[in-house]
Amino acid sequence: MLVRSPLFGAVCGALALAALVAPPARALTAQHRLEHVVVPAEERLRLELDARKSDYRGTATIELRVTAATDSFQFHDLGPKLGTMTLSGPGGPVTLTSRAEPHGVVTARASRPLAPGDYTLEIAFTNEFGTRADGLYKLVAGGESYVVSQFEAISARQAFPCWDEPEFKIPWQLTLLVPRGHAAISNTPIARDSTIGESRTVEFEPSPPLPSYLVAIVTGPWETVPVAGMTVPVRIVAPKGTSQLAGMAVRETPKILSALEAYFGRPYPYKKLDLVAVPEFWAGAMENAGAVTFRDRIVLVDPTEASSEERRHFIAVTAHELAHMWFGDLVTMRWWNDVWLNESFASWLGDKVTQQVAPEFDMPVEELVGTQRAMERDAQASTRAMRADVDGFGNMDELFDELAYQKGEAVLGMIEQWIGPDTFKTGVRAYVTDHAWGNAEGADLWNALSKASGHDVSKTVTSFLDNPGVPVVTGLVRDDGRVQLGLERFYNQGDPAPVIPDWRVPVTIRYGSGKTSFTHTIMMSKGEQFVQIGDAPKIDWLHLNLEERGYYRWQLHTDLRWALVDRAATIMSPRERMGLVNNLAAGIEGGFLQVDEALQMFSRLVADPRPEVSGAVLDALDRIRLRLIAPEFERGFAEYLRRYVGPVLQRYGAAPVKGERPAATALRGRLMLWLGAYGHDAGVVAGARTRAAAWMRDPAAVHPSLVESSLRLAALDGDSARFGQYQRRFEHARTPVERARLLNALGSFRDSTLVERALDYSLSDAVRPNEMYSIWMAVNQMDENRERSYRWMTRRYDALAKRLPPYAQPFLIRFAAGCSPERLESAKAFFTPERRGPGFDVELARVEDELRQCSTLRQHQHNTLANYLETLSAPR
Repeated sequence: MLVRSPLFGAVCGALALAALVAPPARALTAQHRLEHVVVPAEERLRLELDARKSDYRGTATIELRVTAATDSFQFHDLGPKLGTMTLSGPGGPVTLTSRAEPHGVVTARASRPLAPGDYTLEIAFTNEFGTRADGLYKLVAGGESYVVSQFEAISARQAFPCWDEPEFKIPWQLTLLVPRGHAAISNTPIARDSTIGESRTVEFEPSPPLPSYLVAIVTGPWETVPVAGMTVPVRIVAPKGTSQLAGMAVRETPKILSALEAYFGRPYPYKKLDLVAVPEFWAGAMENAGAVTFRDRIVLVDPTEASSEERRHFIAVTAHELAHMWFGDLVTMRWWNDVWLNESFASWLGDKVTQQVAPEFDMPVEELVGTQRAMERDAQASTRAMRADVDGFGNMDELFDELAYQKGEAVLGMIEQWIGPDTFKTGVRAYVTDHAWGNAEGADLWNALSKASGHDVSKTVTSFLDNPGVPVVTGLVRDDGRVQLGLERFYNQGDPAPVIPDWRVPVTIRYGSGKTSFTHTIMMSKGEQFVQIGDAPKIDWLHLNLEERGYYRWQLHTDLRWALVDRAATIMSPRERMGLVNNLAAGIEGGFLQVDEALQMFSRLVADPRPEVSGAVLDALDRIRLRLIAPEFERGFAEYLRRYVGPVLQRYGAAPVKGERPAATALRGRLMLWLGAYGHDAGVVAGARTRAAAWMRDPAAVHPSLVESSLRLAALDGDSARFGQYQRRFEHARTPVERARLLNALGSFRDSTLVERALDYSLSDAVRPNEMYSIWMAVNQMDENRERSYRWMTRRYDALAKRLPPYAQPFLIRFAAGCSPERLESAKAFFTPERRGPGFDVELARVEDELRQCSTLRQHQHNTLANYLETLSAPR
């Protein structure tokens, strides 16, 4: 899940029952964590929540355990205005005073020393609802008001006083007072429900032990749809008037949950499950125990507009979140340095379950798209170790990145392949059993896997956890018949050469002689190793990563590269062919490969019979487009696309055909968008205009897979009238999916006035804060818009800062990304210290990496690219 960081500033409070001179604040731990002298054992919350109002009030009753004599303790509170605070325990009531420290820490001091024992702390408070989809926040959709919680990572303290760290895992009991006609939802079933007049009091059963970030609070005029055939009560929860869109979720959820119960070998661990579709939500979804919240477009899909991508996305996201019910909720990380394990395991198992329940999506192949993104990030000089030293006052949102999800998933997949799937599952089950309802660390899982397998799993996996970067394995065939392998650290050309970590990398190579192929596995560390090939008199081809299961790049010399390209469709699996494309793209960036040779290879590989491989080529071409296709190269690049990508679209045809694979259906729209937007194919654009007009008249007239590409292509040369049509349609959209498609289209106009209009519209009340990015990303797909969008950001910064949660504000530096040193220098000056919140330096370093990479590529590849593209325009 995306992380949530605290606001800075003082906590307002009226806590004094006795006046004491405030001594210095208690010291926190080295990671700015609360001490364990006074710890919570249970928390009861009573909240008066009327979604129609702007504020709420509540009482927190916390059972405390004092483990050693002390005169003070600390807890978290950032936002609620604290009122009366009382402490009772051995020896009677204790008078408390408090002081707000920075970052939401409150120090409470007792009028007399607290002896070890059990105490009860009661705090009354009032608070404003959040308005930026963070903490306990209010939203308005369809004219109705709702309240939703989003507490990961450290936003529970914005809603109520608590011990807001994952290690403080305690039972929670919630009582919510809501208007008579409103629903109330939390982590557990309702124990008592009473209505007096216009007020409804809903008391929930106590929860099993949970950290504060997994507490769920949802109120408002929600509708519910039951899901039959489950081991516990399950519902889809939708905003008023939208429950008719829950059909896909109702059909798919039972299969997902059943598959997860089978993998873990134990039932779903909570008493009920709600899947809540939230109209205003930053993350894709959030694994609150028993009450998972989702961005609405994932769950609520009109069957008449649903493409196969919508179904795949729902299954994959839901499988990820429900995997957390065991791995993350039942067993919870001790501290945020292990957030990568929480997320990567859910991604890994979520994709495995998706493959099981919907094999038509071929998730083992799709996974490589994410692995590629992780490796791109991991090649940057600013990358970090997956298991980082986490500062509790930093911007923890930055931990929820490609390294925590996709790199971690790839590393887990590599370990599973090494020790075997059944052995891996045995270790996972033992880990969950040993730590159920408690906390654990990564080392606990490695110990369980080592015990199950008899291998030292810890030594291998920690070499990836604690060392940043991605390995690269190089290979060549020597005259004496041996394969010479080398292990280094991959880095982008132009970056300083990094230190090579002490990786332990299980490498499986495959090689062929004639019609026979062979495999060989070796555990590699840095340096060179040799593999004696005794089975083959002559090696015709060599592949260095069997099924692309190892988390490493690989590079070969020219002849061996072409040997794979020439034989790819016959000797390599689809997953291996995707890996081939990805490694060729990386070869350009690492200085192993010239862009002209890569483009020649891509012209062959884009015609692959599997659409996923063609899609990987488009991804690789996009990296070239964004970094190397300056204005003088646009015509030649367009010719390249029409010549080599055009026939692929012709092969698939202009419309889906019955029985085709979902990946082919998804690829068709991408091909059209590429050929129209970057290939300047007039016929493709004309067809898109016709489809867009037909869809505006009747959505059923256009296949769902072609709607977004048609709308975006029709926008390219669209005028103010067309922009107005899209805008009006967006404001009256019937479904979340329709809203998303139209937002992307509004950001696709090329006319400079309309680009500005789209950017301004992203700040309008019609666009929810979590939807703004859709327009920005669409605008910045065109390099010529980057300077304009950056200048717009600087003009509208104050308005943006008011709409964005504080944790998201450092990401605004990414408006300066691209290939312009002048723009980056301007941004550095614009982002004064007051505008640089926690995490800004990390994002700035990423933007600097991208600029350096772009500049280096243009320096080294400009002439080569110019010569190659010139040959395309020469008479044939």
